Amino acid sequence: MIQLMVPKSNFDAVSSLINSKVKQMEIVVSPISLTEISKAIFTITTKKFLKDLTIAALSDPKRYHHLYEWGDVGKENRKLFLLKRSSVKYGNLTIDIIPLKSTKPVPINPALSNPGPTGKKVTARSIFRNKMEIMEENNPIHMVTKKTIVFSADGTNMVFVPAGRVIDIANPGGPKTTHALRDFSKIWYDTKAPIVINNSRLIQQIGNEVAKIINTQGSSPEMVYKSIKRVTSNYSQDRDVV
Repeated sequence: MIQLMVPKSNFDAVSSLINSKVKQMEIVVSPISLTEISKAIFTITTKKFLKDLTIAALSDPKRYHHLYEWGDVGKENRKLFLLKRSSVKYGNLTIDIIPLKSTKPVPINPALSNPGPTGKKVTARSIFRNKMEIMEENNPIHMVTKKTIVFSADGTNMVFVPAGRVIDIANPGGPKTTHALRDFSKIWYDTKAPIVINNSRLIQQIGNEVAKIINTQGSSPEMVYKSIKRVTSNYSQDRDVV
């Protein structure tokens, strides 16, 4: 019979190795790692969000026309808002919607651009700078005319309003634009975002890279974190506004 006793020092070495690997695994769910992962999730989700919003806007322009410049519904490079990554601390991702000022003149109704009985037609053009914000929030418009203005409610007949008259517009964007972007974003992030994140393979890529590092002799928590940051940077591209 042969008896063999493993030295206690060997057990200590194995225990130390296991503890080291456990600490390396813990870095994956640490605040600093979760922050980097959230940065990547911001870029992944906003890209898909804007594409889906484009589709929605083109299919229902009366609801989403205010989110883009006049005549440019569905064109991402002509949108009147920004999505800003306002916070990613410890994995808590917060995205703010920042309204932009319109710079394109309001189109003249065709009925107003044709000469009337006197031969005159509307040529003056104005810019509705807060178009997106006012229509999204359904903020009523109250104004006093500085000169005679003309508009057409039905696209055929012209209405003249002299200077000094008060004009109140209760629903400046129409009944459908109120909170259209807010509602779309809430539903989208509740239902579509998890699918988009999963399809991106971000988490799988992180898992693969972390596994490679941990299985390397002499690995450390710092090496694990660097591998996570390397993967997430490829996704996030350090973008905090889109």
